[in-house]
Amino acid sequence: MSRPLCATSHPLRIGESLSDLLRLLRGDHRRDSQVDALEHRFAKALGAASAVSAPMARMALDLILGSNALRPGDKILLSPANIPEMRAIVELRGLVPVYADFTPGSIFPDPVRVRDLAASGVRAFLLTIVAGQGGDLAEIRRICDQHGILLILDATQAVGGRFQGRPLHQFAHFSFFSTCEFKWVHGYRGALVLSDSEERLASLRTHARRSHPDFQRTGPLLRKWFSDSLICLVLLSLRKGSWIPLLTRFLRAAVFTQDPLAPPERSGVRVGPFRFLQSDFERMKTAVPQDMRFRLSDFEAIAALRSLRRLGQRITRHQEIARRYDAAFGPMRLLPARPSGFESTFWRYPLLFKDPRAGDRFLEGMRDRGIFVERSGLSLLPEDAGSAPEARSVMARTILLPCHEGLSDADCERVVQSALSILVDPARPELK
Repeated sequence: MSRPLCATSHPLRIGESLSDLLRLLRGDHRRDSQVDALEHRFAKALGAASAVSAPMARMALDLILGSNALRPGDKILLSPANIPEMRAIVELRGLVPVYADFTPGSIFPDPVRVRDLAASGVRAFLLTIVAGQGGDLAEIRRICDQHGILLILDATQAVGGRFQGRPLHQFAHFSFFSTCEFKWVHGYRGALVLSDSEERLASLRTHARRSHPDFQRTGPLLRKWFSDSLICLVLLSLRKGSWIPLLTRFLRAAVFTQDPLAPPERSGVRVGPFRFLQSDFERMKTAVPQDMRFRLSDFEAIAALRSLRRLGQRITRHQEIARRYDAAFGPMRLLPARPSGFESTFWRYPLLFKDPRAGDRFLEGMRDRGIFVERSGLSLLPEDAGSAPEARSVMARTILLPCHEGLSDADCERVVQSALSILVDPARPELK
């Protein structure tokens, strides 16, 4: 029986993680030396002068908003797809979210819509790059500059991406990148912030020091290490048999409180035996923890540094896989629109079906073949059912193929052939 193919690979390596923990317990280095090194090397890898770390991506957003004098009642433009906690941060600051719908046939906000909304008194724009698939960032930046709007780029899924030959962070006033599990750079949890201005970054660093303490609670770090280690062990054992995905499903549902393999209408939050592992994240939905340290810990930074050293290899492999998928699915007109000049690193590889039912049937068919394709992994943020109709349509029709460095050439061919066998099935003409 063919081994199951996961939708993602986990960059945590259990032996390295134990080594990191022992190094910290022995006290083999100066305090914050690993954090300083991570900030410097991450900035260098992405072509920036410096970076600022934060304990979570959502806290990075909160620090950016706080350091730029946004006040309750100010309007902020949001991409319609992100994790709900980002909207929670916006609302906790008393800001009024306004949503920029997608360009038809793409997963990127429509610049025409952005221009119309910008004239309504918007103070900031949180722009999210979904699955590494971007758009005309130069036009978005021109609009923001014309209207005095602070452009914040959530580039978590687009590390290493470029537009018109320039790194993505150069088009935004601030860009942040999550470093928690399953991200390009993995450090248990955390985020790194870049800016197009060293002055802005210095102001952010000063605000962070003033608003958060300079100490670190060890309990949450150890709990996060424990949960990541469990998942890592399960994924590493995937090669041993097809029963492992069932255990993976249980552990992820127990630890992360949500079943990632269930259809959206059945993927509600669950209370599992390891629910306590999410305590720090659940707090973010009701308050911004002021007792969290303003930057990463050395423990988180060591793991992220290890992952960062492999970043170039990971990006190269993602792009190789994407080229194979392009050759297979491009002629079938299943790809979202890609703007000229945008170089994606393909965090995931999206297929855009003509209707949601076709996507659902494709998803079920691939999983029946042991290939765990998935949906976007993000939520639609607008609560009004009539808001952002194009984003609602696109997100309901988008399925993400596996695209990660854990896939061999044979695995890629298996994904392609399995997908084609479903897409050209005479019994399913609606998938053509």
